[in-house]
Amino acid sequence: MTAAQADIEQVTVDLLPGDLARPDLELRAQPDVLIDSAETFVFVEAKRLRRSSFQADQLAKELLLAAEHGQGRNPVLLLVLSAPPPIRVQGHGTLTIEEAVLLGQQLISARRGRQVGVPNALDSVAWTTWGDIGRAVAAAAQDYNNPDESTHNAVTRIAMTVSEALRIHA
Repeated sequence: MTAAQADIEQVTVDLLPGDLARPDLELRAQPDVLIDSAETFVFVEAKRLRRSSFQADQLAKELLLAAEHGQGRNPVLLLVLSAPPPIRVQGHGTLTIEEAVLLGQQLISARRGRQVGVPNALDSVAWTTWGDIGRAVAAAAQDYNNPDESTHNAVTRIAMTVSEALRIHA
């Protein structure tokens, strides 16, 4: 087993965990999900299935919070989007993820009156779409095999529920 496999087996997943704060920068945000392990701290921002936008400083703020609360672990901001980037940013149109992080860094720095460093977006931001998740769940359910009929049926029902929820809310 690789170190990455061992790490993923030990994650803690916390849904709607409450606000994370960084008082020194007057930052506060609530992750939709936190995925916490020995090596990585993942702040999940799940956008609506329909068209939505980010606040101008949101990505930089969430990256800063992931870095602070990750306490030396790899900070990751995982975006779950309705469509692949570029993303919509309130008051700034459509931007790449990197441009949105840079914009947020500039806004936070201006408010604080000093340069505030933010983790590199190329190394610290990952994204997927709700459609990608739906296709992955459907494919995994199709390939899933378990000799215990009850377990197999339970996993199949969960996969169908995910697929149906994504279909209804899309």
